[in-house]
Amino acid sequence: MLNPSEIANQKFDKVMGRGYRIDEVENFLRQVASDYSALLEEKQEIEQKIIVLADKLEEYKRDEESMRSALIGAQKLGDSVIRDAKAKASAIIDEAGGRAQLLLDNARMTIEREQVGYARLQREVAAFKSKLQHLYKQHLEMISSIPGDDSQSQPHLQEASQGDPIAPPTAPQAVQMQQPAPVPPPQPQSQPQPQQEYISEEPIYEEPVQEYQEPMMGPEEPYHLPAEQPQEYQPEIYEPEPLPTPAPAPVPEEKPSRFGTLKFGREYTVSRTDKRKK
Repeated sequence: MLNPSEIANQKFDKVMGRGYRIDEVENFLRQVASDYSALLEEKQEIEQKIIVLADKLEEYKRDEESMRSALIGAQKLGDSVIRDAKAKASAIIDEAGGRAQLLLDNARMTIEREQVGYARLQREVAAFKSKLQHLYKQHLEMISSIPGDDSQSQPHLQEASQGDPIAPPTAPQAVQMQQPAPVPPPQPQSQPQPQQEYISEEPIYEEPVQEYQEPMMGPEEPYHLPAEQPQEYQPEIYEPEPLPTPAPAPVPEEKPSRFGTLKFGREYTVSRTDKRKK
C-alpha cells in the first residue's frame, strides 16, 4: 500500500513528443498525497474509536454476563425462599393444629372428668341428705315418745327443726336420755318430799342405713401424644373440696312439767300420800 511520501516523490520518465506538463503532474501528485494522508489519519482515528468501542463492548458483555448470573441467582434464591417459606408455613400450621387438637382433647377429658366427679358428688350429697333426714326423723320420733308436757316441748322441737342446722351422722350409738333435774313444786309442810324420778334406760334400736357405694368406673383409655410434640400440656386436676360439717343442733331445754315429777317404774309403789294427793 502506498503512503503519501511515496506518492509525492514518485518520478516519471520523460518522453519526447508525448509527455505531460510537469507542473500539472506535480500539483496533482501533491493533492493526491494530501488527500491520501488525510484518509490515513481518519482511518487511524476510526481504528482507535473501533478499539475503544470494542473494549466497551467487551466490558458491556462482561457486565451483561454478571447481571445475567445475578438475575439467575436472585431468581433461584427467590424460588428457594418461597419454597422454604411454604414448607415452614405448612409445618407451623401442622404443629399449631396438633397443639390445638391436643388442647381440645385435654379440655374435653377434663370436662368429662369434672362432670363425672360432679355427678358423683351429687349422688353422695343426695344419699347423705336422705340418710341425715332419716336419722333426724328417728331422733324426732324418739324425742316425741318421751313422756312429758307436749304443749311445752313441741314448740321447742319445731324451733330446733326449723332454725338449727342438722348435725352430721356419726357411728350408730345407743341414745341415752338425760335425766331431768327434779323441780320441787310448792307444797304444804305436811306433804313429804317427792321422790326422784327413775327412768329405765333401754337401748333403742336404730335401723341401719345402707351406705351409698360409688359405681366402679372403668379404666380410662390412655391418650397417646404425638411423638414430635415439643411440649406436652398437662391439665390441672382440681380435687373437690370436702363439704363443711354443720354445727350440731342444740338440745332444747326442757321445762319442768306443771304436774310435778312423774313417778313410774318397777321400783316405785303408790303410797297413801300420793293417793290422798290424787
